[in-house]
Amino acid sequence: MNKPNNQNNYVGRVSDSVTRQEADSVLSGEMSGYAALTRPTRLIDLKIGKLSHGNLGQMQMYVNYFDRYVKLTDEQPTIGVVLCKKKHDALVEITLPKDANIHAREYSLYLPDKELLRRKLTEWGENIEDERDE
Repeated sequence: MNKPNNQNNYVGRVSDSVTRQEADSVLSGEMSGYAALTRPTRLIDLKIGKLSHGNLGQMQMYVNYFDRYVKLTDEQPTIGVVLCKKKHDALVEITLPKDANIHAREYSLYLPDKELLRRKLTEWGENIEDERDE
């Protein structure tokens, strides 16, 4: 896998890097992306329907992979975000351990401009870090 340089965030498909580690049968070609050198790395998985426990498990696998094989020693733990059309809080609470670095968020069909989306991702990342510190 090519490492990004420090001037740019690299956005790619999680399945591309994992496939190179001979895990083709585990990952599908879904819309899963990551941004490296955002300290911590944030994995984002866009689902077109309602959230399922399988989606959360898949994200847990991605996060585990990045923490074990991609993350640099000086980076914070990887954060996983599953964006879905419909989220059920009880499902998230029951499926994930309390200390999981995985979060589910609903999206709407309206896409904000790039700068607003960038600000929101930063805000969510800061909120997640604040929750972790508590």
